[in-house]
Amino acid sequence: EIRLRAAEVPATYLDKTHLAVAVKALLQNGLESLQQSGTIQIQVSHTEALPLPVLEITITDDGPGITAEAARHIFDPFYSGRQAGRGLGFGLCKCWRIVSAHGGSVEVNSVPWVQTAITTYWPVA
Repeated sequence: EIRLRAAEVPATYLDKTHLAVAVKALLQNGLESLQQSGTIQIQVSHTEALPLPVLEITITDDGPGITAEAARHIFDPFYSGRQAGRGLGFGLCKCWRIVSAHGGSVEVNSVPWVQTAITTYWPVA
């Protein structure tokens, strides 16, 4: 199941192709982490509370979570915490590079067997 929660956000000047690639990588990572069933939640919001206004996109899944070993390498290219053959290990690395190139950041919060939430913060021009 995929759920979307989106607040009204101001106009942003982001490269739509880069945004789509980054969000797709997060969604694919979340979907692949789910076992037989589970939920992916997408939340889009805007905040003025940080030093600069940002667009926040959070992808949350209720899969097995991220191990301590995987957490140390989560944004490394070619690294995958999954069994061989289940991906090249580029998804989160690609997402991090795209968000960083836009002046944003990525935050990962994972509680094993409860949920993993990856939030991207995109500066709003």
